[in-house]
Amino acid sequence: MNPNKMNRDKMNLAPLSSSDRGSVGRGTALVAVAVILGIIVLQATDDKESPLGSGTVRVTTTTAQKSTSTVAEQTKKLRVLVLNASSKKGAAATLTKELKDQEFDVLDPDDAPAQAETVVYFKEGFEGGAGQVGQYVYPSGTSPPIKPLPAVPAFDARDATVIVVIGTG
Repeated sequence: MNPNKMNRDKMNLAPLSSSDRGSVGRGTALVAVAVILGIIVLQATDDKESPLGSGTVRVTTTTAQKSTSTVAEQTKKLRVLVLNASSKKGAAATLTKELKDQEFDVLDPDDAPAQAETVVYFKEGFEGGAGQVGQYVYPSGTSPPIKPLPAVPAFDARDATVIVVIGTG
């Protein structure tokens, strides 16, 4: 007796007709074709110049490296210089006092050549500290542009690590 027929009999199922057997065959063939096409597509899109070779999966993990100087450490090393490039008399002195009250290490304020935009400049490695200083320049929540100190600034940066230039705007 046919094993398939016996199992179907036990389950009280009708025997498979010839059209049912054809459907099963077509379904099996369709799955086989899909698997073959998938393999072909994967091989066609595979990086042929991979140094790891065929069939190898490359796993890349990255870990965040601890910064050599945190913002808190930078704050301790900050030396802030406020320069007045506006026509408003005493603007640099006022901001210098506010920063000193916040326990920033500030240099004596000075003047700078006129410029329209207020900018916070920083020396390499002090961008985080410049961001902190910028919060006090515009306490309303906005912050002035924060830029790296130019190689040849239009002012004397002295030994400051962060320089605020108060512009006319």
